Amino acid sequence: MSANRGRKYGRSDLDMNGFSVTEAPRCGGGGPGRGRAGRRARSGGGRILFRPLAGRQAHWDCGRQLHRTVARRINIGAMPDTSPLYVASDVHGHYDALVAALRERGLVDEESRWTGGDARLWILGDLFDRGEEGVAVVRLLRALAGPAAAEGGLVDTLIGNHEVLVLGSRRFGDVAFTDVDGQDRQFLHWWVLNGGFEDELGDLTEDEVSWLESRRAVHVEGRSLLVHADTESYLGYGRTEESVNAAIRAIMSSDEPEEWWQLFRELTRRHEFMGAEGPARVRSMLRSFGGEEIVHGHSTIPDTTELTPGEVTEARRYCEGLALNVDGGVYQGGKCLVIRID
Repeated sequence: MSANRGRKYGRSDLDMNGFSVTEAPRCGGGGPGRGRAGRRARSGGGRILFRPLAGRQAHWDCGRQLHRTVARRINIGAMPDTSPLYVASDVHGHYDALVAALRERGLVDEESRWTGGDARLWILGDLFDRGEEGVAVVRLLRALAGPAAAEGGLVDTLIGNHEVLVLGSRRFGDVAFTDVDGQDRQFLHWWVLNGGFEDELGDLTEDEVSWLESRRAVHVEGRSLLVHADTESYLGYGRTEESVNAAIRAIMSSDEPEEWWQLFRELTRRHEFMGAEGPARVRSMLRSFGGEEIVHGHSTIPDTTELTPGEVTEARRYCEGLALNVDGGVYQGGKCLVIRID
């Protein structure tokens, strides 16, 4: 399958005007025991062959059990906002890059165990695709969540458009349906075009799927409104944090591919905080959801500036200081940014 690049470093995701997609550059598999063969998912008439995960499964069990035990006692909304807040986004299966960035910030040790104390760590979605270790990233975050909560901290992730895409592909496969514009769609086909790996669908357990489907889409942490995408489309699902998250969770617990697809489309919109109308759009979201700034990923800093991926070393503040983009473009060869907000 040939790549159809719309930008110098490859335009990501589905283009909401022309529905054109480019195949992003892929990176190899990371550390020992985590590499994939790089096989693409098959669409059309063929079936996906799911394989049980071996090797690493036991490594995550202890952390997952601790996470479940502590999570029953911790209300995320009641977490103190005086501890350090870190955000990252768009890991896209680049496990080693994420771990290295967390280690650099002192949040994990050489064994990838939590050392962040009461720090709060939010990933702003897009754990999957383009890199081969999205499932490993999920398991890392879940393994860190329990120890972090035990020390008064927090580790969690938001839903991004790639979570909708991979979970929709797992749920609906190559089932054809018609979108609101009358176009024939198929989740698995679009997942392939957006960098999906065959093993990712089979490796995800039912428990991990349920956990992902229950994540938030928007969240106010201190003075920061955290979202995945630089779009005001979240307002279409409600005018409060709680109503938006409830509406999106309802969609992701449904068996309606048309609603899932529309959610994918809405979370794929981008660049809406740039230009003359950007500040008004950001202020509208802040009035509805709270916070004093929007922190997002989704649109890489190289794609929205004149910087090459290798030149990006920090987050980009723009839109009259109201928006902070933390997506360094790791799948384009850039840095996995872990940004301290306060």
